[in-house]
Amino acid sequence: MSFKVEILPSAWKDLKSIEDYYALEFDADTAIAVVDSILDRIEKLEIFPDIGNDTPDPWLNKRDYRMLICKKHVAIFRKIDKSIYVYHIFNTRSDYPKLFKSMMAEGKVRKDLEEIVDESGQPLRVSEEYDWGEPKGREIW
Repeated sequence: MSFKVEILPSAWKDLKSIEDYYALEFDADTAIAVVDSILDRIEKLEIFPDIGNDTPDPWLNKRDYRMLICKKHVAIFRKIDKSIYVYHIFNTRSDYPKLFKSMMAEGKVRKDLEEIVDESGQPLRVSEEYDWGEPKGREIW
């Protein structure tokens, strides 16, 4: 079974920063090689979605975030249905669980509906004022 891997804009921005760093510190060929290596590793998630590990942070693990080590970098991702969403890519020497959680607190990481409902402490209610149409995917009316 193949999964769809979606690298979110925040992770693309991280990749661009990584590429810029290696281009300045070393050269363009090294920068391209590092980014290609990260992307190759992320691409493996399409076929092997469970190759990632739990993060060092129980709070992130409880929310189904996982990490994928890519040599000197780590990709934070989550599997939802048949898709893998890559949220951010950090240097492994950084305190990436803390950085990721602070980005979530600042609203720089998209939350899914289940997280929003959990944080509100209120049950999810469907408005009776709107015709929602027929259910699609996991929706159940």
